[in-house]
Amino acid sequence: MRHLLVLGALLLAVPALAQDDGKDWKDATLESLGTFLGNARRAHDDAMRKQASSGYEMIPGGAKASKLFVWIEADPGTPWQHLQWLMTIAAEQKYYKLELSDGKRRMLVFLPIDRGIRPTEEKPPPEIKVAVHVVSRAEKEAKWGDQTVMRPAKILYRTGIREADSLDAVPKWIAMAKKAADATKNAVRTGEIRAGHKIPFAKIFDVMECFVDHAWPLVRFFAIATPGPGLRREKRMPFPRNNYDTAH
Repeated sequence: MRHLLVLGALLLAVPALAQDDGKDWKDATLESLGTFLGNARRAHDDAMRKQASSGYEMIPGGAKASKLFVWIEADPGTPWQHLQWLMTIAAEQKYYKLELSDGKRRMLVFLPIDRGIRPTEEKPPPEIKVAVHVVSRAEKEAKWGDQTVMRPAKILYRTGIREADSLDAVPKWIAMAKKAADATKNAVRTGEIRAGHKIPFAKIFDVMECFVDHAWPLVRFFAIATPGPGLRREKRMPFPRNNYDTAH
């Protein structure tokens, strides 16, 4: 049996980011996090090479990724955009195994790693897709550290033209798609989660669990933006101004 090696931990609280190097918690920025993860990946590979092994493994699709994985625990109310930024940094540093936690629940997540241009099948199999959009329909003032921000006060779930104000609808949508996939020869089942930047992390975790409960094989996150250089040096990740990226 292969054993996964745990690389320290990350703790995303309100509103600071801290990292654990196995000795003590330290304040971090996205930039310093990337440096830390890169150094740890290389150090682990060097140690494995001395044992005639490797700190890397080939993952589906032909990309090379670290055998280490990163544990991220975030406050349930953390904006989804902050989790997206952390996952982006991890993927850039060739980590594809993450363990996400909202403090009570835990889930292993596999990230896509850039694998370059690959030939595609001439005739890809039919795809049965469930796209769940988590939407903020109302906001109210709330404290965020020493700031007052506008946070989601009402959450809706949407797929296609269907919309519901309860998470109970999501498993039903997934079950309907599974039935369609079972009736379609060689169908590939995929899922997609899209959410506003301000949506609390715990709400996304809810939807992730719905897919896991139905043994959905592949779920993607929609349109994760790469944090810019200035943002990577911020001592505190700013609360999102908007739920979706705008031109200005």
